[in-house]
Amino acid sequence: MNDSQEAMENIFKQLVIPHGKRLDSISLAEGKFIHDWIKDHHLSATLEIGLAFGASAVSMLAAHEEIHVCIDPYQERNYLNAGLENLARLGYGNRILLHQDFSC
Repeated sequence: MNDSQEAMENIFKQLVIPHGKRLDSISLAEGKFIHDWIKDHHLSATLEIGLAFGASAVSMLAAHEEIHVCIDPYQERNYLNAGLENLARLGYGNRILLHQDFSC
């Protein structure tokens, strides 16, 4: 197992996702793919539609040092800010810019 795999496993273990809601989130394998793709292509800016529990966002944030922009009108209402709380607990709260509005 390489360092990147180990780091992503550690991050995913710390995500708080309510029982029965795991399918609302990406898997560890998908998160690792996103993370590695961003690293391999030297990206420094990321944008995401939908935050949910923050699994894809943390995969992107762990791959670069810049701000991650996310658009999610349902973060507060449907997810009770769980994605924001996960990111803050993992140390990424200061690098997320959330627009709680629709993307259109």
